[in-house]
Order: sequence, then C-alpha cells, then structure tokens
Amino acid sequence: MPRHAQFCACLGAITCGRRRLSRDSHWKHAQKSCGNEPAYLKFGSEIDCGTPPEVPDGYIIGNYTSRLGGQVHYACKEGFFSGSEDTVSRCTALGTWESPKLNCQEINCGRPPEVQHAVLVGNHSSSLGGVAHYVCLEGFESPGGKITSVCTEKGTWRASTLSCTEITIEINDVSVFNNTCVRWRINPGRINSKTAYMVHIKGHRLDSMESVHEETVNLTTESRTPEMCLDLHQGTNYTVSISAAPPRRSVPAIIGFQTAEDDLLEDDGIFNISIFNEACLKLNRHSRKVGSERMYQFQVLGRKWYLSHFYHATSLNFTTREQAAVVCLDLYPATNYTVNVTLLGSPEQHSVQTTVTTPGVKQTISNISIFNETCLRWRSLKTADVEEMYLFHIRGQRWYQKEFAQEMIFNITASSQAPETCLDLHPGTNYSVTVQALSSQSPVVISLTTQITEPPLPEVDFFAVWGRALPRLRLRRAEEKNGPVSSYQVLVLPLALHSTFVCDSEDATSFFSNTSDVNGYVAAELLAKDVPNDAMEISIGDRLYYGKYYNAPLKTGNDYCIVLRITSEWDKVKRSSCALWAQVKGAVVCAAWKTGPASFLISHRRVQIQRPPSPQPALLPGVFLKCSADFVTSPDGACIVLHQFSVWFPRPQVATNVLFSIQTDAPALFWIQPLLSLLNVSAHMITCSLLPWIAL
Repeated sequence: MPRHAQFCACLGAITCGRRRLSRDSHWKHAQKSCGNEPAYLKFGSEIDCGTPPEVPDGYIIGNYTSRLGGQVHYACKEGFFSGSEDTVSRCTALGTWESPKLNCQEINCGRPPEVQHAVLVGNHSSSLGGVAHYVCLEGFESPGGKITSVCTEKGTWRASTLSCTEITIEINDVSVFNNTCVRWRINPGRINSKTAYMVHIKGHRLDSMESVHEETVNLTTESRTPEMCLDLHQGTNYTVSISAAPPRRSVPAIIGFQTAEDDLLEDDGIFNISIFNEACLKLNRHSRKVGSERMYQFQVLGRKWYLSHFYHATSLNFTTREQAAVVCLDLYPATNYTVNVTLLGSPEQHSVQTTVTTPGVKQTISNISIFNETCLRWRSLKTADVEEMYLFHIRGQRWYQKEFAQEMIFNITASSQAPETCLDLHPGTNYSVTVQALSSQSPVVISLTTQITEPPLPEVDFFAVWGRALPRLRLRRAEEKNGPVSSYQVLVLPLALHSTFVCDSEDATSFFSNTSDVNGYVAAELLAKDVPNDAMEISIGDRLYYGKYYNAPLKTGNDYCIVLRITSEWDKVKRSSCALWAQVKGAVVCAAWKTGPASFLISHRRVQIQRPPSPQPALLPGVFLKCSADFVTSPDGACIVLHQFSVWFPRPQVATNVLFSIQTDAPALFWIQPLLSLLNVSAHMITCSLLPWIAL
C-alpha cells in the first residue's frame, strides 16, 4: 500500500493524492486531488465536526451528534419566522458542518386590518403577539365584547370574530301629558350623542273620518327621556308615531289619544301664522267648526336694506275652509318682507302680521367679460326692470413696484339684465375685481391687466448755451406712475429737427451711423436700475460709452438740441416721453484732456543749478519739470481754456513761463494747488503758482 494510504479512510470513494481508493480497498490512479488541498484522514480515525454553527435569531432543536453524518435541526426564536428553507445542517466527511440555510426574520404583521364600522384606538405593536384594539363608530356596537386583532407567528393578523352592528334604537314607554305633550324613553347606555327623531302626527275629527291635521315635526336631543309639546287641534283623535330619523334605525313607537274638546260654539275668527319653505305661510285657525269658510286678505310689502327706493308690494285674497291652509308667495330673493293677513267679513277684523326674509340666490351674475381694457359687462339672471345693487371690491398690484397697492370698494345700481360699468384704474397694473350682486350668496372674481401709458415727463433743468461749452446735465429718476421705467436715453439732434422730432421715433441711432449728422444720434443709454435715487450728472461729449452708445464731442460751430427720453416697456407695449434738456448754438469744444488730475511736462532749454555737495555749479543742457494740477472750472460752468504758470528758481534768478490749455469736468472751484516735482534736481525748491483766469 502506498504511504499515503495510512491517511485515508475507505468512505465510499475518496480521492487521495494522485490515487483513488475504491470501495474494494484497491488503489487506483486518480486524476484530481481532494479539493484544492489534499484532504487526508488518518486511517481508522473517527470524524468529528465539533460544535454546530449558530443561526442568527435561531436555535438548535433537540440532541445531535457531531460525528460524520450527524444532523442538527434549527428553528427560529420566538418573534422570528423563516420561509421554506432547509432547517438541517449535516456533519460532512471533511469534518465540517454544512452551512445552515435557515434565514430567521423578525415577525412584523404591518398595519392591522380594517374592521367595518370601527376605528383603531391607542398604540399597537406589529410584532409577534401585538394586539390591535378597535371601537365601534357612533351608532354601532359589538354585542360580543371588545374587538381585537393579534399578530401571529406567521406574520399576519388574526382577524377578530366579532363585528360592529348598527344599533337599533328602542323607543319605549310613550305617554301623553298636558293634553298635547308626549314623552318617551330609549334603551339606556347604547347612544352617547344627540339623536334626531321624527314625530308624525295624524288627526281626525270626532265627527268626520277625513284627516283634518297631518304633519311631521322633528326633534333633536341627547336626553334619554325626550319630550315635546305639539300644536294640536282640540277635540281631535290623534295617532302619533315616533321613530329615529335616518340614518339611525328604530322600531316606531305609536300612541293614540284624543285632545280635549274646545268650548267654542261659533268660529271666533282667531288664527295664527307659521312660516315654512322660506316663502310659504300656514294659517292655523283656532275654530274647529267644520265647513266654516273664511276669506283672508294678504298684504305683502318687501324692501331691500341696500336699495332705499326698492319696494315690492302685492295684495291678494284667499278663501278657504281648511283648518290649516297653506299659501306660498312669489317673493324676491334677499328681501325683507312684512306680511299682514286680515280676516275679511268678521266684525272684529282679526289681523296677524309676520316678517319674512328671503335668502339670496346662489348666483345671479353670468358671462362676465372685459371690454375697452377697463370696462366690465355681464348678464344678470334677475327679473327684468328690477333694480339690483352690485358691490365691487378691486385690488391692484404691480410686480415692479412692491410698495404700490390700490384698493377700491364701491357699489352701483342697475336695472338692466346686461349691466356695464367702466372702472377708474391705473395703467400698468394687475387687478383682481370681485363683483357681487347683493341678492346673491356668492361673488364672481375676474382678473384684468391695464396697459402702460407714457411715463411722466422727465424733470430737467433746461440750459440754453450760445458760443460756449455746455455744463453738466443733471439726470433725475422718473416716478413709475404709468408703468415700469425701462431706460433713459440722451439724444443729440440737429437743432432744425426740434420742431419735427417724434418722441417714439427710432431714427436716432448710434453716433457712428451714416445718418447721425442728419437725424441725430443717441449719446447715452442708462437702464433704470443704474440711475441712483438722488440723481446723477452727465457731460455731453465726454468720449465715454453709456450702454452701447458713444458720447461723442459736439462739433464746433454746430447748433444742437439735447433731448432726454424716458422709455417704459411692459407686456409687449412700449411707451416714451421726451423733454428738451438743452439747446446749444455755436458749439465750443474745449481741449480734450482726460478727466481727473492731469500732468504736464515742461521743458527748459537751459537752467543753471548748483547741486550740493558738489563744489562747482554745473550747467545741465536740459532739465524737465513736471507740474501736476487738479482740474477746475470757471464760475459760470464753462471750461477753462487757458492757464499761465510761472516757475521761479531762487538761484540763479531764472524764470520760465509756460502757457497751455486744459478742459475740466470737476465742480466749480476758484483755486488750484499744483504739485511740482523736479526730476534729477534735489537741492533747491521750485514753486509753481497760478496766475488769474485768462479768457479765450
């Protein structure tokens, strides 16, 4: 036997090394080894798999052996369940246990089932053993006891065998007291809220088989011993049926009784009136004399509190022999009526007066529409030629002007069935208009938007200039009264176009266009958001770009008019307003120096300067002096065209005068402080003084 054979046990057929041991204990060559690594067992030794593996949330059932072929049975712990997985793990020939396939999951039954006519109460657990409690809805009960549902080990709720059934109200012990009053009792402890009852009354006269009094009255009460007094005729046999009003159920309780006979031998003409169905009157005659025919006169007067001159007057006569006659009147909605009923033909002229207020109809306005931007028309469903008052509530807002808010409340009166009205509204505003006819219960709402109009004329300080430079122009923000301001434009036009210029014209384009000399040009464009609230200044011809437009200098000797145009644009509508800002004749252009402090280079042909610590004075062939000054303007706002500076050297006594021209955009000043620096010279002080103004 090969030396490897002592490590092998003959278990069926085990592959060992390169040979195979068969059941007949003969070694044969094997093509593969036992697994990835040789698995050798010493001949004659017993296989023991040791302690079985654990299953999460599971446990081992019963006893087991850890030897080859031994089996371990698993089960899930209480509160957990598994599917149909294999619950067995076996000890293998490799000396290991098979991996358990059991997967224990916590039991969760989810939401409890619904029980008809019941609701869940309190908190419930959806884990194993959790109990859901139910209570029946009002009007229902569970005769068998409390309704519960329990979460089972299968992860489902065990439905209750009990259910909620509708309570049938038992009406008992019906009795009569005070001749016309009834009381009864309901089964105790079954109803905890108010209950509505229907009491049906049917009366017969003692001398007639015809019904003389029949009606149904309602009573709502939470008493367990309800009682009510009825308006009954005297000397009449009555059958009264009492039952619970739907949706409650009950077995009707019926009682019969006879009211006491009256002592009236004749019809005294006394009657009273009750109102039902909003416009119907019931005449209840005091007399019970059969066949007594009477005529009644109805005088009806209606007025509306919101229409001082509205009157609805009508009169009619009504003849009847009934004990409880009914008359329904044709009345207008939302009207206060006084009804006077008089018995005719009676010496006493018995009369009863009552008031009726008719409710408003649901809606009387239809087909409301807008015309001419701010006018409304609609159809009225009221009777023709009857006046109606309409209440208007108008709210206006602007998205571009948060502080704007307009609110108006007013009313109009109209008798037409197609009323129209025009509203006084602001331009460039979104409105919500609520209209309600005072005879109706609900309003109608419509939205409208007014178009913008021309913005207010720009507020400008007009300048007229002849033969001198134009001062700075002050631009003020325009008020957004008629719509949102979009932009401000400064237009430079030939003076000849002033009388024919149209504000909305688009002829004026950029300065660089071929037609700028003829049609003028836009020198500057500023968006509304770029203009400060306190105003800003603009210089015509400052060679800067404002938006996409170049502010070019005016041409010397030409005549111009400067126009400020304000443009408002909203909802695809564009409107403009223009104002003449300045008029220039014989334009003067100052030397074009850059705005701000300027530096001037002054060249001296020959200057003798002694520079310490050198012992000998030296002659420099050329010295450059740099003189800096702040720009200034003359008092009248025109540019300064000439200044004269003198430069003195204390030693030697040499003076050099330099003349030059500057243009300034600074505020008007009357002095200037030049700053002088000397290049390549450090020994002597040199001063630069400003001489008086020199006009051009």
